[in-house]
Amino acid sequence: MIVTAIISSAVLALSNAVASAYQSAQENSRRNATVRSTGVFFSDAVKSCNLVLSISDSRICFWINDDNMDSKINPSELQYFDYASNTNELNIVMFSGAKETTDVLNLEDFNGSSYMEFLVSKYKERKITLSENCVDLKFSSDNVAPQTRLVHLSFDIAENERKHHFEFTVNKQTLPSAWLNFDGALKSANDDD
Repeated sequence: MIVTAIISSAVLALSNAVASAYQSAQENSRRNATVRSTGVFFSDAVKSCNLVLSISDSRICFWINDDNMDSKINPSELQYFDYASNTNELNIVMFSGAKETTDVLNLEDFNGSSYMEFLVSKYKERKITLSENCVDLKFSSDNVAPQTRLVHLSFDIAENERKHHFEFTVNKQTLPSAWLNFDGALKSANDDD
């Protein structure tokens, strides 16, 4: 009877250890998938964007592409990476519902940190949550926008009272001078290269 109790205790301990290891592996897998997808989306945005329009510690705005080829920034051509510290989420925010011909934005519009809120109030917002449980997230760059070429993202993911640190540094593929005149203004559609 004592032998049966000892064997039962050993089997119970072993099954608890296996369950704990499985749960830990699941958490690691989920965290790694989140970090990989965040890195892919961020790298894609930096590499393929026309310009980095604004950057702060918690938010970065990209002019992703010139869809209508008018060399003007339209709201539907923007993509923000926005860190909501109150919910610890990193989101991609995009806009639709803009009239391509009349809703044109200027580079100066992006100097204020509250410009995204203005766009949210005026246009339909689409939001994708990339990562939850982000803490201490920070964007930085090699130069002030829109002269930015190198963009850095660092953040921690908090799990089980532990922080896991991650960093991405990405270089833009196009030079800001492809879209800006010597005075830093946007080139017009008829400017000679």
